[in-house]
This record gives sequence, structure tokens and C-alpha cells, in this order.
Amino acid sequence: MPHGRKRKLSKNVEEVVEDDSRLLQLDRDIWVIGDSIPYWAGVRALQKGKSNLKIPDHKQIGWWGMRGMTWALFRHAVEWNIWLNKAPYILFINLGIKILPIRQ
Repeated sequence: MPHGRKRKLSKNVEEVVEDDSRLLQLDRDIWVIGDSIPYWAGVRALQKGKSNLKIPDHKQIGWWGMRGMTWALFRHAVEWNIWLNKAPYILFINLGIKILPIRQ
């Protein structure tokens, strides 16, 4: 995919993303929180019907990706989930940064 090109949302993806149950994922064993990469991974996992990625021992994954998430929003996402859920066994974080050219 060329740099800077935006993905087009299919009707199926929009239905998954707009589903409020995505935000109400209580007591998940593994939290995936971050920017667009965890967001699209969660959408794809839900589309395929594999939201828990076939993890053994019936562990459940909570997908809390948000396109454009910043460190401040990340902090709020973790705080919010701590209030609503038990502590996870694993916390997977993916927050990229945009590298901007430095003018001299």
C-alpha cells in the first residue's frame, strides 16, 4: 500500500466497528490497546470470527484499538479499563509515532 493512502471501509467493517459491544468487553484476560494497527487487527479478528485468535485455555482478548490514539488517550483507555475490568494477564501495547522531518 502506498504511503499515506487511506483504507476504504467496507460495509462489513463499518458494522463491526460501530457495534457498541466492541467497547463493552468485560473481564478480558489479554488487553490489546493502541493505535490503528491493533484497531484493524481487532476488526479483522472479529470479521473472521476469531476474536480470541484460538488462544488455549479459553483466554479472551479485549481489542481496544483506536485510530490516531495518542499517549494521553492511551492513559485514559487503560484507566477506564482498570475501573471496569479485572487486571489482564497480558497487556499488549502498540502506539506508533509519526516521525516528522526536522527543519534546519
